[in-house]
Order: sequence, then C-alpha cells, then structure tokens
Amino acid sequence: MKVKLHGARFFSKLDLTNAFYHLELHKESRDLTTFLSENGMFRFTRLMFGVNCAPEIFQREMTRILDGVENIIIYIDDVLIFADSLEKLRETVSEVLRILRVHNLTINSAKCEFDKTKIRFIGHQLDENGFNIDDTKVRDIRRFRQPSTVSELRSFLGLASFVSPYIKGFADIASPLWAATRADGWIWGLEQESAFRNLKEQIMNCTISLGYFSEKHKTFLYTDASPNALGAVLVQQDSDHPPRVISFASKALTPTEKRYPQNQREALATVWAVEHFAFFLLGRPFVIRTDAQGVTFILNRTRENSKRALTRADGWALRLSPYKFDVEYVCGRDNIADPSSRLYEGEDEPFAEDFSPWEIAVLEANQALFLTEDEIREETAKDRHLQEVTDALESGIWLKHLKNYEVLSNDLVVREGVLVKTGCAIIPQNLRQKALAVAHAGHPSKAKFKSILRERVWWPGMPKEAEAWVDSCAVCATNGKPERPTPMQRVFAPRNVWETVAIDFNGPYLKYGGISILVIVDYRSRYIIAKPVKSTSFENTKKVLEAVFEKEGFPQTTKSDNGPPSMVKTIGNIVQTGASMLSSLYHCILNKMAWPKAA
Repeated sequence: MKVKLHGARFFSKLDLTNAFYHLELHKESRDLTTFLSENGMFRFTRLMFGVNCAPEIFQREMTRILDGVENIIIYIDDVLIFADSLEKLRETVSEVLRILRVHNLTINSAKCEFDKTKIRFIGHQLDENGFNIDDTKVRDIRRFRQPSTVSELRSFLGLASFVSPYIKGFADIASPLWAATRADGWIWGLEQESAFRNLKEQIMNCTISLGYFSEKHKTFLYTDASPNALGAVLVQQDSDHPPRVISFASKALTPTEKRYPQNQREALATVWAVEHFAFFLLGRPFVIRTDAQGVTFILNRTRENSKRALTRADGWALRLSPYKFDVEYVCGRDNIADPSSRLYEGEDEPFAEDFSPWEIAVLEANQALFLTEDEIREETAKDRHLQEVTDALESGIWLKHLKNYEVLSNDLVVREGVLVKTGCAIIPQNLRQKALAVAHAGHPSKAKFKSILRERVWWPGMPKEAEAWVDSCAVCATNGKPERPTPMQRVFAPRNVWETVAIDFNGPYLKYGGISILVIVDYRSRYIIAKPVKSTSFENTKKVLEAVFEKEGFPQTTKSDNGPPSMVKTIGNIVQTGASMLSSLYHCILNKMAWPKAA
C-alpha cells in the first residue's frame, strides 16, 4: 500500500451501504440460512453478515468489478481513491461511481469523504507526507487522570506491567509509583507525577508501535466498569511473543447509567466494548475477560434456557448473539481494563440500546403489513356498526342486530376511540382482511394463527374467518399439506372356524400379583380362550400356545401386534398386523371366569 500511495496528495473515500447484502445467494444455498422466529421461518436471499468467508467473497467481487481502475485501494466495502491532483482524483471518482452504478451498488453518502488532503483509512491517517497511526487507539488513555488512591495507582501499574516487556527501563520509570503503593499513607509528589506521565506516554507509544491486528493470533477483550466510566482493552497474543495491546477504549457514564446496579454496569461494559471493537471481532472467535462473575453467568450460552429472573443485562446480552466468543473470569488485579474505567475522565453519549452500529441482519417488513392504533381508531370512527356498539355502551340500549356484542357488554370498553374487548382491539370491518394478512405473515398453522389473533384482536366470527384464510392460502396448501394416510384394508371373515385367530395380552393386573391375560380369539366364531400367565416372555408364551394348539388344532393364520414375546416367532405364518381386544371384553372375562392356576 505504501508503494501505491507514493506521490498521492488528494484523497477520497467511498463507503458502500449494507455491503454484503449486494451479493445474491444461489437458490441452492438459501436454505442453509433458514432461521426460526415467532412469526415463522425465514431465510436469507443475499449474503449475510457473520459468515466466515463473507469478507473474502465480497473483497474478491469488488476487486473483479473495479479491475483496471488505477489509483484505488479496496478494503471490503471501503474504496480509497487517491491522486496527485484534484482533476485526476475527480476523474477517478467519477469512473468508480459509474462502475458501481452499473453493478447496482449503492454508497452511504454520510460516510463518504471527497477531495481531502488528510483522510483516515483502515486505522491510519494518510496525507501527502505518508502514514500516521490513528490517534483513536490511544486517545482515551491520554485522558487518564492521575490516581488519587493506592487502589487506583495499583490498577494503573497492573496495566503498565502487562505491557512492560515492550517498555524499555520499565522498572526504573515505575519505581517511584511502586514506592507510593508501599508507603503507610498516600504519597503523591513531583516524582510520582513525572513517573506517571512518563509511564502513560510509554504505554501509548508501545501501543502505536506494536498494536497491529492479526487474524491469525488469539484475541482477548478485557472489560471493566467503575461507578463513573466503562473501560476496555483489546489484546492479541501469539505463541512466540508476549501479549500486545491493540487498542484502548473508555466511555464515561451518563447520570442515568451511573444509577445502574454494579452488575448491570459490568454487563453494559462488555456489550459496549464488543460493539465498539466490532470491526475487529465480527466473524472471528475471541475471549471476553471480566472480573464480574455475574457477567460470566449472563453471557454463558450453555445456561440460556435456565430458569432465572431476566434483567436489563440479559437484554443487552442478546445483542452479542452474532459474535463467536467465550467468557472467562479474571480477578480484579489481573483485569488490565480496570484503569481504563477508573481513571478515565470525559463526557460521552449514552449507550444506544435501540440502535447497534454493527447490525448483522435487518428484516425489512412490508409497510403494508402493519396495523397501527391510529389506523384502527380512524376506521372505527367510520364504521357504522361499531359506532352503534359504542352508543349502546353509553346508553345501555342494544339494538337487535347487536346481540353478538350485547352478550359481551361487560367486557367491552372504549379507550381513546378504539373499542376494546378484554385487552384486545375490536377490528372494524374494513381492516379485518388486513388483520388476517398481518397475523398470517409467517404462515402459521390454524391453531397458531387463531392463537396469535386472540392475543391481540377480536371481532364476531373471527375463528371461522381465520380457518377459511388458512384453507385459501396457496403457500400453506403447498408446504403444509399433510401426508396421505395409509389406506384401510378390509378383512373378510374366514370360511372356517379356527382358520384365523388373533392373539394379544391384557394387563398386567397388579392386585392379582402382576398376572397378565393371554387372549386368543377366533375370527369366524368369536370364540375366546383366555389364559392367565405370570410372564409374557417368549418361552412362556410358546408353552401356553403349544398347549392350546395341541388341544384345538393349529390355525392357518395367527395375527398379533408383535408384543413383548415376539409372537411372530411362535408360528411361522403369522401376519404382522395389529389385533387388540376390547378392554371391556377382558373385564367381562375376569368377572365371569374363575382364576385357574397360572401357567
């Protein structure tokens, strides 16, 4: 990149809108992205964020599209354009925009920059003199105030010790500060002030010189929260070198956020830190390290379905679902993010709970499939039938054609122009078809469809209309058609007695010692033989059947339901179809027959 930018004096940068969504997925691959929601099953039709290979695929396509254009550098969805004069720069920008327009690629004009002499690109400040490291990596550590307690000083020295392998003469620089931690009282003089400033400068310098992110190295994110600020430190480590700091980050808490319980502040620090460094973490495995055991419990995905009281922190944790991470607990003295939260001073915007700058997927619903309260209120005022119901509620006089509403009069109330039945809005006639369409957007089954409607809306005859809607839905008819049942086969009566018999067990009867009844029924004469047995094993069943068949003769066909003794082994020509006897018949046998000695 340094060779390409030699001689560049002017710069422009283009940022694509929803980068990966520009690429359409092959139809055979779309089913792999299917996910389930409360409104049904959905799948992506375009390349989604969070796929490991998505950046490489998009980079390859952008390189192919802009092949042949000079003086550009492409990094995924960012395009840097440079030249030694404004005229050449604008010509190249126009050519790039033309190519993007031909391929239906859109840009985010709010993030684009044009005709700049200094520009920030992938973590560097670029100008005609060359590269400069982006100051945002160490901007927050520059705002560290000096410690005011021994605990704060030890926290800062813990961070300094972490990066001490890269600080020349660390022991000599930090010795006045270590001496202050061992003193009986709090000591802070000019020597400690000079050492603190020097050490802070050394930490910033080693971060700038060593903090280049690598996709091959293991990534750790340390997070912490104090009563006044949040802190985070992004760290990487390989097997051959000590850990190195990639970037620091801090965020001052607003007055409202300062009132959060400490456990929720710790959870907020984790979620904010992950989203702050999402550029590095998205689509890559990493480890979150925190000194709050409550946060490790909340973010532990093996416990997501456990019974527990849900808090604001659990809602924040759902924002991290697209990321691949493990959570580790570290003690406070080993958490190098502690000074980033304790010593940081500044004023920052509140955490945006309703907006994430790194959205993984957005389902853009059809605006026509929304049913708003204002819309219901407006149509209710136009609906003559519902206006008569409203008047009847006030006067107590019900017309004959309002009997469907009169029987429910105790449950009806008017709230801000909307007729309500036990918490459900009564939908005017003109909006009922739209209400059915909104509720059936995910193509639920009849039972689920009616359940969705009952929780939100009501009108007379709604269940029948819902069933008719599902029956008329072409998508449900195509995808939800049940399998055909197995056709029934007629069984004709045998020509002779004892030609076909059915065998089955009834019981066991615990009050008679666990005895079961082996029942044999002749299909022709309905003659019944019942034999009490202590065991339904194969050997015992075979013994009883041999005794019966020796006396009555062997039938041509025996039918059973393949019970415990596997009676198909007893006689070679058994037809494997079910033959279960009526329970009432068995009880009659028990009541009218004496109990002979069990076999």
